[in-house]
Amino acid sequence: MNSAADIRLDKIFNKLNPLWYTTLLDSERSHTKESLNQIFDMNQSEHTLFETPRQAFQQARQNAKSGDCIVVFVSFLMVSSIMSQLQQEGIHVF
Repeated sequence: MNSAADIRLDKIFNKLNPLWYTTLLDSERSHTKESLNQIFDMNQSEHTLFETPRQAFQQARQNAKSGDCIVVFVSFLMVSSIMSQLQQEGIHVF
């Protein structure tokens, strides 16, 4: 998870209580490592920070159990990276 800094991530925390696999994005609008840590600290949530969306997604996949749902959201940069990875693996993306 990462997003443009103008998106209110604290509103998302009020709705979900998942495991968070966060990542840095190569965009001037993206949150920094420091701002992500601050957001998670303020919401008393834990997260694991990865350098790339693909690394975060790979770890989420490795930790997922049967019946778990992995949700990739907030940033088109994030979603497009993961969609590309899945398509390369031959997995249908909708």
